[in-house]
Amino acid sequence: MVMDPAPTLTPGQFSDSFNDFISICLNKKVEDRASYQPQLLEHEFLDSNKEVEVGAFIKEILDLPDPS
Repeated sequence: MVMDPAPTLTPGQFSDSFNDFISICLNKKVEDRASYQPQLLEHEFLDSNKEVEVGAFIKEILDLPDPS
């Protein structure tokens, strides 16, 4: 895992803003990884989904079947 590229989401399954949000969370280089505040809290994905209960949304994603 240390030498492998960071994990990514299946292309086309999620919105571009969600894919970007996840990719900046999973950046392997700490100095390049997004900070909780302000980068993540002000990210377009969260801003455009304020009415969504984030905890329930994340559980739904984690419960998706493995595409492989």
